Amino acid sequence: FPSNNVSDIVEDSDGTIWAGTGFGLCRYDGSSWSVLQSDNSGLPGNSVKCLAVDSTNRLWVGTLLNGIGIYDGTSWDYLNTDNSPLPDNEINCITIDHRGWAWIGTYLGVACYTGSDWRLYNSSDTSYGGLMMHGNVIEDIGVREDGLVAICTQNGGFHYLTDTSIFFLTTFDNQFPDNTQNSVAFDNVNDERWLATPSQGLLRQGGAWENGPWFQYT
Repeated sequence: FPSNNVSDIVEDSDGTIWAGTGFGLCRYDGSSWSVLQSDNSGLPGNSVKCLAVDSTNRLWVGTLLNGIGIYDGTSWDYLNTDNSPLPDNEINCITIDHRGWAWIGTYLGVACYTGSDWRLYNSSDTSYGGLMMHGNVIEDIGVREDGLVAICTQNGGFHYLTDTSIFFLTTFDNQFPDNTQNSVAFDNVNDERWLATPSQGLLRQGGAWENGPWFQYT
């Protein structure tokens, strides 16, 4: 193993386990490990921050400083600020939704690639559709099958995004417990939302996302 700093882990449709580390990408085929690094593969950077697998079983690798590498098992494609509208090369999270859209959380906002066009969301008036965010450093993104997007930020509050609206919760505006969230999960069976925070425990929202009550576990 090249590093004990493991940032993310995914399983592809072949059953292969991929682990992103601070010094390369590790692959486990069920019996043995192999390590992909920038000097022995097309990995764009050794500091891997996040991973995702799309519907065609391509592996998306988000890096700390070198954008995204997309690996189909044979060759690599790349997305970065030089060849795409990505706002920054620091990639904190990647979520492939039910439509195949890639939601990419960066240090400078959210980039959504639909396969044909890009939608950029940030805290400026250039944000897609005029839907301005309250913060730009993105930690995690979740997408529900009806299109509701949940966005975790660092010190920018928690956001819900739809095609026509954006709504955020912060400690200052809504007495929300934490302006930073590490991770979000949708419970589709019970119609609830779960948030992991760095200092205020675990948060759960019941009822409708617009006004449902929040519960805190510490």
